[in-house]
Amino acid sequence: MKNILLFIFFLISTLAFSQEKGNSKNERPVEFIMAQNPPIYKGCEGFKSTSSKNICSNKKLMEHIDNNFDASVSTNTSLEVGNYEITVTFIVDKQGNITNVETKGSEYTPFVKEAIRLINSIPKYSSPGIQNEKIVNVRYTIPIVFTVEKNIH
Repeated sequence: MKNILLFIFFLISTLAFSQEKGNSKNERPVEFIMAQNPPIYKGCEGFKSTSSKNICSNKKLMEHIDNNFDASVSTNTSLEVGNYEITVTFIVDKQGNITNVETKGSEYTPFVKEAIRLINSIPKYSSPGIQNEKIVNVRYTIPIVFTVEKNIH
Protein backbone atom coordinates (compact mmCIF):
# COMPACT_ATOMS: atom_id res chain seq x y z
CA MET A 1 0.00 0.00 0.00
CA LYS A 2 1.27 3.45 -0.80
CA ASN A 3 0.82 6.60 1.24
CA ILE A 4 0.96 10.14 0.06
CA LEU A 5 2.21 13.14 1.96
CA LEU A 6 1.59 16.71 0.99
CA PHE A 7 4.36 19.24 1.18
CA ILE A 8 3.49 22.75 0.11
CA PHE A 9 5.53 25.86 -0.16
CA PHE A 10 5.27 29.04 -2.06
CA LEU A 11 7.13 29.55 -5.28
CA ILE A 12 6.58 33.06 -6.38
CA SER A 13 7.67 34.45 -9.69
CA THR A 14 8.97 37.98 -9.57
CA LEU A 15 9.27 38.39 -13.31
CA ALA A 16 6.16 37.03 -14.96
CA PHE A 17 3.03 39.06 -15.33
CA SER A 18 0.38 37.44 -17.44
CA GLN A 19 -2.94 38.62 -18.76
CA GLU A 20 -5.99 37.36 -16.91
CA LYS A 21 -8.25 35.26 -19.13
CA GLY A 22 -11.62 36.73 -19.82
CA ASN A 23 -10.71 40.24 -18.72
CA SER A 24 -12.02 42.67 -21.30
CA LYS A 25 -10.09 45.61 -19.86
CA ASN A 26 -6.75 43.80 -20.38
CA GLU A 27 -5.88 44.29 -16.73
CA ARG A 28 -2.99 42.16 -15.64
CA PRO A 29 -3.05 40.52 -12.24
CA VAL A 30 -0.27 41.55 -9.91
CA GLU A 31 2.01 38.72 -8.83
CA PHE A 32 1.71 38.03 -5.10
CA ILE A 33 5.35 38.97 -4.42
CA MET A 34 4.88 42.34 -6.15
CA ALA A 35 1.61 43.35 -4.48
CA GLN A 36 1.97 46.28 -2.11
CA ASN A 37 -0.95 44.94 -0.07
CA PRO A 38 -1.74 41.31 -0.97
CA PRO A 39 -5.19 39.86 -0.32
CA ILE A 40 -5.96 39.12 3.33
CA TYR A 41 -7.11 35.63 4.30
CA LYS A 42 -10.17 35.55 6.54
CA GLY A 43 -9.10 35.76 10.18
CA CYS A 44 -5.97 37.84 9.54
CA GLU A 45 -7.63 41.27 9.40
CA GLY A 46 -6.76 42.17 13.01
CA PHE A 47 -3.03 42.43 12.48
CA LYS A 48 -1.72 45.98 12.18
CA SER A 49 1.22 45.63 9.82
CA THR A 50 1.04 44.43 6.22
CA SER A 51 3.89 42.04 6.99
CA SER A 52 1.98 40.42 9.86
CA LYS A 53 -1.16 40.15 7.72
CA ASN A 54 0.88 38.46 4.95
CA ILE A 55 2.48 35.98 7.35
CA CYS A 56 -0.92 35.14 8.83
CA SER A 57 -2.53 34.82 5.38
CA ASN A 58 0.20 32.51 4.07
CA LYS A 59 0.03 30.38 7.21
CA LYS A 60 -3.76 30.07 7.03
CA LEU A 61 -3.62 29.21 3.32
CA MET A 62 -1.08 26.46 3.98
CA GLU A 63 -3.12 25.17 6.95
CA HIS A 64 -6.26 25.08 4.81
CA ILE A 65 -4.55 23.03 2.13
CA ASP A 66 -2.90 20.71 4.67
CA ASN A 67 -6.14 20.20 6.64
CA ASN A 68 -8.28 19.60 3.54
CA PHE A 69 -5.93 17.39 1.56
CA ASP A 70 -7.54 14.06 0.62
CA ALA A 71 -4.79 11.45 1.08
CA SER A 72 -6.96 8.79 -0.58
CA VAL A 73 -5.71 9.98 -3.98
CA SER A 74 -2.80 7.57 -3.50
CA THR A 75 -5.01 4.53 -2.98
CA ASN A 76 -4.35 1.81 -5.53
CA THR A 77 -1.99 3.99 -7.51
CA SER A 78 0.42 2.38 -9.91
CA LEU A 79 2.90 5.22 -9.51
CA GLU A 80 6.44 4.49 -8.44
CA VAL A 81 7.71 5.71 -5.08
CA GLY A 82 8.83 9.33 -5.41
CA ASN A 83 7.83 12.95 -5.57
CA TYR A 84 5.29 14.32 -8.03
CA GLU A 85 4.96 18.08 -8.37
CA ILE A 86 2.01 20.07 -9.60
CA THR A 87 2.34 23.82 -9.91
CA VAL A 88 -0.97 25.55 -9.31
CA THR A 89 -1.65 29.15 -10.27
CA PHE A 90 -4.76 31.01 -9.27
CA ILE A 91 -6.03 34.54 -8.91
CA VAL A 92 -7.61 36.16 -5.90
CA ASP A 93 -9.91 38.55 -7.73
CA LYS A 94 -11.04 42.04 -6.74
CA GLN A 95 -13.89 40.56 -4.66
CA GLY A 96 -11.58 38.11 -2.83
CA ASN A 97 -12.73 35.04 -4.77
CA ILE A 98 -10.46 32.28 -6.10
CA THR A 99 -10.53 32.24 -9.92
CA ASN A 100 -8.54 31.06 -12.94
CA VAL A 101 -7.14 27.89 -11.34
CA GLU A 102 -4.59 26.24 -13.64
CA THR A 103 -2.09 23.43 -13.18
CA LYS A 104 1.23 22.37 -14.69
CA GLY A 105 3.35 19.38 -13.89
CA SER A 106 2.09 15.90 -13.11
CA GLU A 107 -0.39 14.47 -15.54
CA TYR A 108 -1.54 11.88 -13.01
CA THR A 109 -5.25 12.72 -13.02
CA PRO A 110 -6.02 12.05 -9.32
CA PHE A 111 -3.23 14.44 -8.22
CA VAL A 112 -4.33 17.12 -10.67
CA LYS A 113 -7.97 16.83 -9.59
CA GLU A 114 -7.02 16.97 -5.91
CA ALA A 115 -4.82 20.04 -6.43
CA ILE A 116 -7.64 21.85 -8.26
CA ARG A 117 -10.19 20.79 -5.64
CA LEU A 118 -7.95 22.04 -2.84
CA ILE A 119 -7.45 25.45 -4.42
CA ASN A 120 -11.14 25.82 -5.27
CA SER A 121 -12.01 25.03 -1.64
CA ILE A 122 -10.09 28.05 -0.34
CA PRO A 123 -12.59 30.39 1.32
CA LYS A 124 -13.17 33.88 0.00
CA TYR A 125 -10.47 36.31 1.13
CA SER A 126 -11.67 39.03 3.49
CA SER A 127 -10.03 41.77 1.42
CA PRO A 128 -8.55 41.92 -2.08
CA GLY A 129 -5.07 43.01 -3.09
CA ILE A 130 -4.20 46.69 -3.42
CA GLN A 131 -1.56 48.17 -5.69
CA ASN A 132 -1.00 51.92 -6.10
CA GLU A 133 -4.16 52.57 -4.06
CA LYS A 134 -6.28 50.52 -6.50
CA ILE A 135 -7.95 47.17 -5.89
CA VAL A 136 -6.29 44.57 -8.11
CA ASN A 137 -6.41 40.89 -8.97
CA VAL A 138 -3.45 39.02 -7.46
CA ARG A 139 -1.90 35.87 -8.93
CA TYR A 140 -0.50 33.14 -6.68
CA THR A 141 1.79 30.33 -7.81
CA ILE A 142 2.07 27.34 -5.50
CA PRO A 143 3.90 24.09 -6.17
CA ILE A 144 2.26 21.14 -4.46
CA VAL A 145 4.53 18.14 -4.05
CA PHE A 146 2.86 14.76 -3.61
CA THR A 147 5.17 12.12 -2.16
CA VAL A 148 4.24 8.50 -2.80
CA GLU A 149 5.81 6.05 -0.34
CA LYS A 150 5.42 2.34 0.22
CA ASN A 151 4.60 1.10 3.67
CA ILE A 152 7.21 -1.25 5.03
CA HIS A 153 5.66 -3.90 7.29
